[in-house]
Amino acid sequence: MTMHELVDVPNMLVSAFLSEDIFTRQVTRLRRCPSTKGKAMRSRFALMLLGTTIVVAPAFAQTDKGAAGMWQGTVERNGAQAPMTIRLRQKKDHWKGRADVEGSASPLTKVQVQGNHVQFTLKGQGNFDGTISENSLVGKLSPSKKGRAPGSVSLTRQEESEQEMNAKIDAIIESEGP
Repeated sequence: MTMHELVDVPNMLVSAFLSEDIFTRQVTRLRRCPSTKGKAMRSRFALMLLGTTIVVAPAFAQTDKGAAGMWQGTVERNGAQAPMTIRLRQKKDHWKGRADVEGSASPLTKVQVQGNHVQFTLKGQGNFDGTISENSLVGKLSPSKKGRAPGSVSLTRQEESEQEMNAKIDAIIESEGP
């Protein structure tokens, strides 16, 4: 099921549950019997709680991907911007990645992710130190070569299939060797 279908399921359930056929008959039946007045209040509360849970649940069900995924944006050095794409994945406790800067692809090394803090080394570019906030990854790129200017990086999470992302990461890692 897609995320859009999952979001629609609770809405359909709430609509069906609160439809006049089911809800009205239940409430009417409870009102007729005076000995069930306390039960009717509890039932109404339970119905409201159930309806709220069904409506709110999808918002909490969305999983936080953390650093894993594809990030696109720019790196800026000395006022000049260059397109940059970063792909990160985690297998067990190890992070791997790939960077594409101005059409040149390189593997990421020394990738570390702790909570929303991301660090890695990018051959020829420098050491990245950044922070994830919602769907943005922002940080600084300190130069690894003398004479290279420091840079600032601003990236936004983009959708890409896990299969496609893994293939691109594996291709660059395999081309560089062990």
